[in-house]
Amino acid sequence: MDPILELKEKLAKHPELRFSATQTSVTVAAPSTGGFSVSFHVLSQVYVVHFDGWHEHFVVAGQALECFAFAYSGECRLAVRYRGRIPVKWTLEYLNEGRWHADGP
Repeated sequence: MDPILELKEKLAKHPELRFSATQTSVTVAAPSTGGFSVSFHVLSQVYVVHFDGWHEHFVVAGQALECFAFAYSGECRLAVRYRGRIPVKWTLEYLNEGRWHADGP
């Protein structure tokens, strides 16, 4: 199935999420209560998932869709580093055994 169509169908079941879509992308707005925006982009043979300023590239659509869904799992958050009021670095963190861990090296 087309990953964009799949995301649109799943998101349509969640009216609390505001999203926009094109033929090659889906973007869910950050909730007004806080959090971050999430987007999915199809670029040729690569899929890119963004959580605000953090992003990851995938060659398998299913893995990209899992990453997108992870944003809504309750076990995912972003640590954002600022210079003054400007965000400059986003680190994905995941919950494991009650503790938050940074993803990556």
